[in-house]
Amino acid sequence: MRKIALLLHLLSLTLGAFIYLCFRSRDINVFRWLDASFLEGPVDQIYRVCYPFKSQFPEWFIYSLPDGLWLFSFYCLMYLLWGEGLFERKTIWVGGLGILLIFFEFCQLFNWMRGTFDQKDLFFYILASICIILIFYIPIKIKSNEQNST
Repeated sequence: MRKIALLLHLLSLTLGAFIYLCFRSRDINVFRWLDASFLEGPVDQIYRVCYPFKSQFPEWFIYSLPDGLWLFSFYCLMYLLWGEGLFERKTIWVGGLGILLIFFEFCQLFNWMRGTFDQKDLFFYILASICIILIFYIPIKIKSNEQNST
């Protein structure tokens, strides 16, 4: 299960970063940070090749999916760091980031926080949380119940 968690962590983290680097505006902070590093040249090349295809992708793919992928990646990383037992027992810590992100979306809805409420962001945060439950929590519970019944 740890190999699956590592693979899912790396895939979701990489895909989220790739979408950002290919299709997001060059005005966001991540590009300023990259411009200050040795990665400026390769990132510029990737951006120039991919950006013309931006119109081929739906808005949710570019602006909401990366956030859900990064939350999912975080969940997988927590599983890798803590393993099954601690991952299950530290539910509040594992789920805390997802809860916080969902809370921030609602804060934006009620103008308690700067930003724009987006139902699609909310959807991908919830989807990432559901996926982690289906992939890791349910199998842990089933395995635990099978061991306790024997």
